[in-house]
Amino acid sequence: MTRTWGFSKRAPDQVPSSAGEQLMAGPSPETDLVIDLRAPSGAQVTGLRRVLLGGCAVDLVMADDLWRLMDGHLGRPRGTGCLLVASANLDHLAHFGELVDGDDMDPGHMDDWLVLLDGIPLVQVARRLTGTAYPRLAGADLLPDFLGLAESRQSSVAVLGGSPALREPLAAAMARQRPRLNLACHLTPSREDLLDEQACRRIQQELASHRVDLLVVALGKPLQEQWMAKYANGTGALVAVAFGAAVDFMAGTIPRAPRWMRDHGLEWAYRLAREPRRLSRRYLVQSPRALRMLYANSAIPALPRPAADPQPAEPRIRADQ
Repeated sequence: MTRTWGFSKRAPDQVPSSAGEQLMAGPSPETDLVIDLRAPSGAQVTGLRRVLLGGCAVDLVMADDLWRLMDGHLGRPRGTGCLLVASANLDHLAHFGELVDGDDMDPGHMDDWLVLLDGIPLVQVARRLTGTAYPRLAGADLLPDFLGLAESRQSSVAVLGGSPALREPLAAAMARQRPRLNLACHLTPSREDLLDEQACRRIQQELASHRVDLLVVALGKPLQEQWMAKYANGTGALVAVAFGAAVDFMAGTIPRAPRWMRDHGLEWAYRLAREPRRLSRRYLVQSPRALRMLYANSAIPALPRPAADPQPAEPRIRADQ
């Protein structure tokens, strides 16, 4: 699949030069063959803005626009592409902030992605860059509402990830919170399978057989984003979300930090205190480095699109769909 430059859908001589100009204003006449998956026709999303935070593409959006966008994507016909949703926090920057051009998570190759603002440091830097107080949109907060949207649309849902012991409490929590939700399946493959291409193709085919609309991928960073970039589109899902521990929080198998700690950017300390062996490297080694990247490499980019591919691009979503 050919991807186009992720920061602007305009021709090179129309690239915005001022920090205040809207970077994602929706499809233009020059791009009528390919519609950015972040802006489906009819979604009426006008406030979406893509910036660079710590070397990562991050999409700034208000909550109301996010619901309209998600509703628009879940209402698309099957076979018209898969929106890939991730959350950007310091852990995200640590894994994806220094990728080279050509990688699926490189900022120039991310038209299929909606990367939401998560983590208080990123929220603060985004506000300084844009002058707008965009909200923190953490996956753990969003997942129950995304499931509610799927329930209201009668969309089918699948979960990929977690341990086999998670299946029962998660299914019970979903049934309790969203009694009419169609949970098609919950797959819990081993890490060995997730690193094996043939096994991943079988997982992909099984998900496709269930005609999944919303795919919740909970494999942890960076594996969940890497898996989605390679395999999610082949599942037939309309939306795939990489929300990591959100399913554990929802199932109640892992307690979440109190609200006051989350609001003050201290959720990491709560999690570190509970799981020091597993999380000490993330929070004590990788996060400080990611914080330096955040302050050193964040901007509202005004960059030209790369040179055209030697082969003609096959449209992913036509304007009349």
